[in-house]
Amino acid sequence: MKDIYSELIGMVKSKKYLPAFSQTVVKVINLTDSEGTTIGDLERAIIGDEGFASDVLKLANSAYYGVSRRISRVSEAVLLLGFRTIRNMAFVVSTVDLFSKGSDITVDLRRDLWRHSVHCAFLARDIAAKALLPDVLPDDALMAGLIHDVGWLLILELIGTKDFVRDHPDFPSLPSVEEEMEMWGITHAGAGGMLLEEWNFPPILSEVVKYHHRNGMGISLSSLIGLADGILRWIARTRDFTPERSLEVFEEEVDMGSAIAFKLVDMSFGDIVSMVNDAWDEARSIFSMRVF
Repeated sequence: MKDIYSELIGMVKSKKYLPAFSQTVVKVINLTDSEGTTIGDLERAIIGDEGFASDVLKLANSAYYGVSRRISRVSEAVLLLGFRTIRNMAFVVSTVDLFSKGSDITVDLRRDLWRHSVHCAFLARDIAAKALLPDVLPDDALMAGLIHDVGWLLILELIGTKDFVRDHPDFPSLPSVEEEMEMWGITHAGAGGMLLEEWNFPPILSEVVKYHHRNGMGISLSSLIGLADGILRWIARTRDFTPERSLEVFEEEVDMGSAIAFKLVDMSFGDIVSMVNDAWDEARSIFSMRVF
């Protein structure tokens, strides 16, 4: 067993080799969560990051929004796009930058992790919207899905891939959380929770990252992310997945937490299959713009 818990704690506290998340994005998230935030407040946060400000203006001037004149001010873009769109865009762009940084030997796995995170984000958002869960906002589900596996970046920085990755088309061979605890004394979920706390993320997101693999009896943002994650990992392991595969097989093969959450969202297996396909389609548009 290689106990890396103390090494991870030291890495986080010293900020040595710590993956960096854009502080502009953290500010944007916290501002959009505050009822008293004004357009001017958000504009000031955005223009502090020239690259992100440029991305915001590009989106506002895209054909999708069909504006009749060119948007040249960030305040105008914020008014057009809305706080939630700005928030989600900041998160997507920054996770690409986050997962793209690291050693050459981990690049393939980091790319797979990021692609999985994008799939998970869209699937979790769509499940939250379809199921009309009272305590889960679709936009929060999207953000939590994008960041839920960020703890792997810390672990990969310390140990690389040779000790545990056997093959990883969509990484079905990553260890289980039980194996992680046995090998290292901590899980990627626990490491990710520590990292988000260090980045001063809202507690709701750090808690989701920390507990998305914990089996529970209720439906929450954590269990929803666990469900989306479990569905996608099951499909990756199954390999011969088709819409015709029975619900019974799905419920038998996913982890207990995912199976419980699936029953609680009260959706058909056909709904899930359709949402998985939609998530893949939407993710392709992201991958075509942002790659590493």
